[in-house]
Amino acid sequence: MSLRQGPVESLHNGMIPVDIHTSTSGRDAMLGQQLVYFNLFGFFCSFRKTQLNLYFEHLHKKYGKLVKVRTGNRWDIFVFDPEYIRLLMAQEGKCPNRMTPPILNVFYDKKGIKKTFSSLQGEEWHAKRMHVQKFINARSVNSYLPSQNSVANDLVIQLDKNENELEIDDVLSRYVADVNAVVAFNSKMGFLDDEILRECPEKREYLVASRRTFSLFAESMFSVPFFKYYETRIYKDFESSLDSVIRFIRVEVSKAIKRSMSEMSKCEDNLLINMYRSGIYGWDELSLIMHSLMFAGVNSTSATLQWLLWSLSGDEEVQARLHEEISENMGQSLYIQPTTLAHMPYLKACVKECFRLVFPSLNGSMRILPQETIVDKYILPKGTYVHFGHNALCRSEEYFESPNEFKPERWLSGTKDQAIKLKMSYAVMPFGFGPRSCLGRRFAEQEIYLAVIKIVQNFQLYRDTNAKTPEVLYSTIPFPSCPFPVKFRKR
Repeated sequence: MSLRQGPVESLHNGMIPVDIHTSTSGRDAMLGQQLVYFNLFGFFCSFRKTQLNLYFEHLHKKYGKLVKVRTGNRWDIFVFDPEYIRLLMAQEGKCPNRMTPPILNVFYDKKGIKKTFSSLQGEEWHAKRMHVQKFINARSVNSYLPSQNSVANDLVIQLDKNENELEIDDVLSRYVADVNAVVAFNSKMGFLDDEILRECPEKREYLVASRRTFSLFAESMFSVPFFKYYETRIYKDFESSLDSVIRFIRVEVSKAIKRSMSEMSKCEDNLLINMYRSGIYGWDELSLIMHSLMFAGVNSTSATLQWLLWSLSGDEEVQARLHEEISENMGQSLYIQPTTLAHMPYLKACVKECFRLVFPSLNGSMRILPQETIVDKYILPKGTYVHFGHNALCRSEEYFESPNEFKPERWLSGTKDQAIKLKMSYAVMPFGFGPRSCLGRRFAEQEIYLAVIKIVQNFQLYRDTNAKTPEVLYSTIPFPSCPFPVKFRKR
């Protein structure tokens, strides 16, 4: 898909008033060298739809730290500066608003289903978020570790069995689906067991429908939303796939609650049982919340795992240091304890560096400003849509030395002064920030740590040097331009 260049008006030559806002205090919203106009629907012809991360890098490098972008019938602000991000974060309050994907709004409205809290705004969102969040703490996440550890052992078996004929994306997606099922359904589903998938085709169908739903969701984000007015091909397929996913999840949630009824007194840290016991969630809403845990995690977490294994396979020294840390803390033990994870700074640095090198979303977080906000000398009015350019910042030489290289050491304590590390942390925010940060962050990180520990403990990773090197492409999450040529050699 070729993209035509749109109008660009640079404001490098002096101070030019721009129709954003005029302060009642007498300060004019005069925009100078850093802020330019850019039409989001008129992209540069050199950027494909799957390369829009490079488009945002282009905006940052060419036009500076603040860019005013035309998006449909409104102007949005794109921010490419960690200090500006810090300042804007401080303004968001307890009920920050963000845009809900239009296709989800249409689905909820048509089906008459209550929106999950992630799609709500204001006080209604805050009340439900706080209610669910109290059940997701370090203790409750750790309570799932033994069962998730068992799934990670299944992953090793699957990798060992299919060492020479491995579709890494399929195996890791099945791992994340099963490790999430432990949370959503209080039991692993056997997604990593080939025999179970043959005997229970509805489980394989769920995996296919989940991938299809996510693919259509991403496609809807890059299309004109005609589905708001009539049922387009994208919407019909999306609705059919999501209906299939929700039916499966509703059945499994019901089974999980019935299994656990006799043990409810023992389920102090159990997310599903505590939400059911609260009495404020209907079946549809509870199923959708569990679906959001499964849906988001399967795609984004498995993508991060793939890119992390790719990075490790290309650096023997990093892999050796990580293996040493794992061996010192675990030896050949099959079981990982919370205290074990607490003593693995290099593992966490590797994961953080993977998030930086291949940021898990196309651009970054966004917010709708709740009040007039001054950024540098610019006045942004209440209701402005602000997009944080984390993806571009992660590859910026201003904040990261050798930004295109995988260097986990940059995240270890004592390697940078505090001011630099603070800017680095605001540049790399894979789970968002503040009250609307990713609710499943603790689960996602634990799942990644488990998989990496088990894989590096049991295998040496290396690359097929005859295979093509994959480029990073994006839908809404990163995917490779070709299959990952990662190989596994048993230790």
